Amino acid sequence: MTASLNHLIGGLLRGSTMAKNNKSKDKAIDDWLSKSTSNLKSAKILYDGGQWEDCLSLLQQSHEKLFKALQLSLGRMTLKQTKADLRVQKMLGFLPREPRAYRHRTTMPLISDMETAAPFIENFLMRMKGSDLRPQIEGFIEGVRNSRKRLQELKKKPFGLIKTTEQLETEVKVAEDILNLLDQLETVAKETAAKFDTAELLRTAASVANSLGYKVDMSETVSVDGVIADVLPRIRIAELSSLSAGLGTFLDPLFKVTRYPEEPHEPFDENNPYIKNFMGLYGVLDRMLKQSREAVKSPSNINAGR
Repeated sequence: MTASLNHLIGGLLRGSTMAKNNKSKDKAIDDWLSKSTSNLKSAKILYDGGQWEDCLSLLQQSHEKLFKALQLSLGRMTLKQTKADLRVQKMLGFLPREPRAYRHRTTMPLISDMETAAPFIENFLMRMKGSDLRPQIEGFIEGVRNSRKRLQELKKKPFGLIKTTEQLETEVKVAEDILNLLDQLETVAKETAAKFDTAELLRTAASVANSLGYKVDMSETVSVDGVIADVLPRIRIAELSSLSAGLGTFLDPLFKVTRYPEEPHEPFDENNPYIKNFMGLYGVLDRMLKQSREAVKSPSNINAGR
């Protein structure tokens, strides 16, 4: 097959499938985000009405659906496994799963997939070190290695309900700080991308793509600005996905305690840490949903692969 270089480079940098976006996937992502938004609004109504247990149940559901929308957008989840997903497995070492395979867990399955993917990504980058982009590639490799360390740190983080209001306040504050930094990260990414040797980037990407079985048309005129515009929203989606995984360490456990009365938990009253921090958690998820919608509906993502 012949791959568009714009789509090719965007695909290589974002680590997702080379298959063309299709209406069913776009609709599925929109459906997950819409349902997440609906759950969050309903949670707020129940919170205002003093229905503590039910409001936390819907808060957890809102986060779970947001997480799955982000994974679908990144190509880490799939609606139905296809040959295109086998290319992802070749590049990243794991086969994207359908959303239902994650059930009501978000963080642990993602960590498992990313632990599998990390050495594959590092090996993928090692194959590019022989180019004139060696300094930048070495920086990417170091970034992958640091990510592996962060995965280990995340695995050590307690997975369970947070017991104190103060600890949950800290988690909310960290999430808010990360969201505030995303715009700054995007600015830095634009500045970094502007320093690349465009011709060398194209040659290297084409060489790696050929080694993966793609036939690349090097006569095609490539818009570097278009490539950057395609990649930056993906960077934002990836960062939101990482933040969502972190939130899952203490939001996933709400699933059991809000559905099974026999599960041990703090009383669902005004003194419950999650109730006392509800508005903070609500604000974080609301911001994440808005940023996710902006990223997945950007013109570059809508047109990618067409």
